[in-house]
Amino acid sequence: CMVVGTLIGSLIKIQERFATFTENIEKKFKKDNGKTNIAEGFISASLLFCVGAMTIYGSISAGLGDNKTLLIKSVLDGVVALLLTVKYGFGVAFSAIPVFLIQGLFALLATSIGDFLNASVNFRQELSAIGGVFVFMIGINLLEIKKIPVANLLPALLGACYFLIF
Repeated sequence: CMVVGTLIGSLIKIQERFATFTENIEKKFKKDNGKTNIAEGFISASLLFCVGAMTIYGSISAGLGDNKTLLIKSVLDGVVALLLTVKYGFGVAFSAIPVFLIQGLFALLATSIGDFLNASVNFRQELSAIGGVFVFMIGINLLEIKKIPVANLLPALLGACYFLIF
């Protein structure tokens, strides 16, 4: 999942598209010294909040009627958002848009095809493993050890979703 997803993400240049989108937002909010962290805050927060197992599994569970996982995730995300805002500023607030879209999409999908879902152990394990790798790489970016284009790895989640249906 990770290798194929990374190849697909690199070919369609997801990280560059995110950067272009956020640079356009940054141009509207430039500080006097010309430096702002809106793009970095948006990308880091969006990826961190959207790639974990709790995001997808919690959204699917919410679509099937159990909101517990998604409520716990919202509290955790709120605390992390406050901490990220200290480093990146209000660019973190823009991450609410992709979080809403992704979680809403998975909840609607689960509501629509709930009878056909097979939330097997394989799906949970795959999703947890991929989400763990994402969070680790985001941590490396936050610590500024090395810059990793984490957004290019997003298609790897599709491989985990394969186990959800089959």
